[in-house]
Amino acid sequence: MEIALRETPGGRLLCARDGEAVEVQVYPCFPLSHPTAFISLAEVVGGNEIALVESLDDLDARSRGLLEQHLHEKTFAIEITAILSVAEGPSSREWQVETSSGARKFLSPLDAWPRVLDTGGVVIQDISEDLYVVPEIEELDAKSRRMLWALMD
Repeated sequence: MEIALRETPGGRLLCARDGEAVEVQVYPCFPLSHPTAFISLAEVVGGNEIALVESLDDLDARSRGLLEQHLHEKTFAIEITAILSVAEGPSSREWQVETSSGARKFLSPLDAWPRVLDTGGVVIQDISEDLYVVPEIEELDAKSRRMLWALMD
């Protein structure tokens, strides 16, 4: 199936399917390891997947640009430059971190452990599904590395 995307004046993404346009949400299957491959397009109403984009190269220039824009919005990651503290509560961890854009505080579920990436970095997902990334563990200060290592397998 050839995929054709367009956008409404309000910024919603539409995918042409069988002659009709369906509003879709973008779900990258591997947002950090393969950010531009295997992107699921699912109906906003009902959540059914209507297309899987294996590669952005499979799309025409207009559709590719729209998908890249929506992917960027969906997979925005906040870069952690230092970990100030991590405190465990009854159902979550409270992180206080320094990021490339200032100090932040966020919660992650107790059963959501930091994941090591193929690149050598680490990703932490908060309860709102925002992503926090440490690009290189070795670039953190010693205290930050100790706190992070204590939470990794």
